[in-house]
Amino acid sequence: MTKELRKTFMDRSRIINRYRKWPSRTNFLNMKICKKHCKKLCKKTKKKFFQEATENGTVTNKTFWELVKPFISNKGNYSSGTISIKENEKIIDDEREVVDLFNNHYVNIVENTSGITHESSNIMKPPPHLEKFNLPKAQVSEINELLMSLNTKKATGPDSIPPKIVKLSANVIDAHLCNIINMSIETSSFPDDAKLASVVPIYKKKCRQKMENYRPVSILNCFSKIFERFIHNSITPFVENLLSESVSAYRKSYNSSHVLIKLIENWEN
Repeated sequence: MTKELRKTFMDRSRIINRYRKWPSRTNFLNMKICKKHCKKLCKKTKKKFFQEATENGTVTNKTFWELVKPFISNKGNYSSGTISIKENEKIIDDEREVVDLFNNHYVNIVENTSGITHESSNIMKPPPHLEKFNLPKAQVSEINELLMSLNTKKATGPDSIPPKIVKLSANVIDAHLCNIINMSIETSSFPDDAKLASVVPIYKKKCRQKMENYRPVSILNCFSKIFERFIHNSITPFVENLLSESVSAYRKSYNSSHVLIKLIENWEN
């Protein structure tokens, strides 16, 4: 969004509002001219944007889709408008009822989609000679580094504290947060407030009145993110040593190419 484009949109809104108030011939023609100018300027701005983004001649797959996706689909876009859900041949648009429907749908998602009742069970049995893992205590420098790595563009969680404020106050709160994390490790407990999340239904595809066409996105508190990231960084090296080289799913610096290369090497040998 350029400064010129933003000003043109504001002028268009002003002219449209004027026409709605006083629907004269002159105001109608001015509105048509302004809309035409906006459309032309949008096209020109998009063209310039893509030219500047690809001027070095090298675009990765990730960069390509980041550039193109907003222009070809509204999938995943969050709308602040009211969501209407069709349930038992009835359209429900009351906010509280819609929230309850989504909550019930997501809580029972396994049973709703597969028809199988999910029961938590300990299906992973550790090897008999598995080395014992002890979670290390957090250091202030580690917590400070995690605080400084927060993405300030992320949405605010249930605590209503923006990530930018947390990042700016990193040098003030790092020691206190470190003490809280270490206390949690010693007592083997996770703070109840850190378990809270704002769950937002994001539209995926097809009919907007069907709950199965929305996916849940959980917006967490900044402090729970720091806690979880510390646990992740501490436990990952230990788990990596236990995994086979043939396992590439959900592992950093691994992908399907490694599996294919391993298969080819085995076939050749």
